[in-house]
Amino acid sequence: MRAILNNIFFSIGRLRTFSQSAIQLKKKKRYIPPIPPLDENELIEQFVRGSGPGGQAVNKTNNAVSLIHKPTGIRVQAHTHRSREANRNQARRVLAERVDYRLNRGNSKIEKMWERERKRKLDKVKKQIKKQKELEEKLLKATTTTTTAATPTSTTAPIPTPPTPTPPTPSIQNKQTSKPKTKTKTKTKTKTKAKTRAKTTTTPTTTTTTALPVNRSTPPSP
Repeated sequence: MRAILNNIFFSIGRLRTFSQSAIQLKKKKRYIPPIPPLDENELIEQFVRGSGPGGQAVNKTNNAVSLIHKPTGIRVQAHTHRSREANRNQARRVLAERVDYRLNRGNSKIEKMWERERKRKLDKVKKQIKKQKELEEKLLKATTTTTTAATPTSTTAPIPTPPTPTPPTPSIQNKQTSKPKTKTKTKTKTKTKAKTRAKTTTTPTTTTTTALPVNRSTPPSP
């Protein structure tokens, strides 16, 4: 039993160390090393009167710090604080960043920070697009479910349609009997036409009778 418990605790410890090492590796990837400080012998420092908001005390006192890097000739002036020491520290930090950008182009700290910010914005945009696609898919599913629910599904048997009546076929006797009827109709039509024609053509005529002489003589004897 103790051996089993020891194995369990040992495996848990290994998992913890693995997860911690993974987190440390991620932090190392995100970590940007600081810029090494500049050599003081290569700097020319001057204290100048500042300008801007802050009242009369700011314009009269020499709180602004100007730094010049001798090898590169880069000049920086810092006057964001009222204290001289704060301005000195800020001037050295800004000058170190500019010198690093000039000497280590492509691998400087500022460029690494820009690249990190760019990746962060890209990840944010990708997440937004993914969420938008998921919402669209959910809406499509919801619309399809509503349409299927609206259409009624008939479980009963379908109602049989009544058969269409077919017209009866005429027989031969009907055909024979039907023919004389048509003939009589035509005869009557011709009779009526003849009557009408006779009425139109008849004119009043005078009849004259002539009496022929009757020969009552006896026939000749043989």
